[in-house]
Amino acid sequence: MKNRILFYIIFLMIIGLSFTSAIYAAGDDESGCVTCHEMMGDDLAKPVELAPRDLHTKKNIGCSECHGGNPNTDDMFEAKDETFLGKPSPTEVPEFCGRCHSDSNYMRNHNPILPTDQVAKYKTSLHGQKLAEGDENVATCVSCHSVHDIAPAAEPKSTVNAFNIPSTCGKCHDDASLMKPYGIPTDQHEQFLTSVHGIALLEKKDDSAPACNDCHGNHAAAPPEVASIGYVCGRCHVLTSNYYEKSPHKPMLDKPCSTCHGEHDVQPVSNEMIGVTEPGVCTECHSEGDGNAGAETANFMRTKLDELEQKRIEINKIIHESEMKGIDVEDLQMQIRDVGQVIISSRTSVHSFDLETFKTEIDEGFKTVGEVETLAQKAIDEFKYRQRGYAFATLTLTLLCIFIYLKIREVDADYEKKTNDD
Repeated sequence: MKNRILFYIIFLMIIGLSFTSAIYAAGDDESGCVTCHEMMGDDLAKPVELAPRDLHTKKNIGCSECHGGNPNTDDMFEAKDETFLGKPSPTEVPEFCGRCHSDSNYMRNHNPILPTDQVAKYKTSLHGQKLAEGDENVATCVSCHSVHDIAPAAEPKSTVNAFNIPSTCGKCHDDASLMKPYGIPTDQHEQFLTSVHGIALLEKKDDSAPACNDCHGNHAAAPPEVASIGYVCGRCHVLTSNYYEKSPHKPMLDKPCSTCHGEHDVQPVSNEMIGVTEPGVCTECHSEGDGNAGAETANFMRTKLDELEQKRIEINKIIHESEMKGIDVEDLQMQIRDVGQVIISSRTSVHSFDLETFKTEIDEGFKTVGEVETLAQKAIDEFKYRQRGYAFATLTLTLLCIFIYLKIREVDADYEKKTNDD
């Protein structure tokens, strides 16, 4: 029993030594920091617990490189020498991190790809501006990147990984008491989760879908200005933006994209969004009436898109029925997918709000549908032709079999009669 207890003690000591050495393996000996903070417990021991997971630790950057002091002593007063910085206040955090991250020479030796203008950009953000005014409730570096367990954005557990960004921003922006003084609503995160962007990012795990920072920026985070919303959306929706820039709506709408599509709660596009009947978004500005060119244009676009969509549904049904009959429909399936792409292109061209531009796109769709319909009908006709051929061949063979059977019976009868006569 005593040997077993001794074994456990030695085992735990080895684990403890390995844990400590893993925390600060290079450069200066950080054992003094570790020894004291482990004994202090609670929040003061947290850095020692978190440090092995930290990016800086993995790059052999120890406590003293950020906090200064003398890590080579167990004496607390000697450790906190004139170079000791300790825990920075929120106001001090940007410059605290910026001592290294704004130094291009220093960063060249650790991560030369990482830009060194984050602090400068942060100062231009609403967070940075409020912090400069003395508001310490705003986000600083550690609010987003965490502290003592910082991880690269590519790592799944990183607080700034694309899939974690919404919840990271939501830590503050979902807090009603924190947002109240700024008059900022706290339902953006909830809206984003049900939006086409949120579903693509968080449910379908499509990391090309936008998170908060893709629209608002990273270190220079700020809500898009009215004049810049179209450009922000246009970074991803390039063709849509190009159409809109030349459209008659460009000088008329204060918020080009969000007026029709919303902001954080952007929903999938559909034909139903077009037109001056509910739930069409055109009803916000246009209504039915004689001489209302906008309403007529919207209704025409909606009608044509519906016709093309219905055509695609009908042909898909024909293709499916053909496949069930054993007809090779691979080429047809590839072409009907082209129709789907044309429908998307036609919906995109709606943003030109120009009938000629729209007709050019959608006419291509009807042309493709016509070609697929012709090929599908050709396949059906060929199937029916084969059916008739099989039916004729079956009938011929059946009649031949009957003839042979009757002939055999006739021969047998003649043979039997002849035998009886003999």
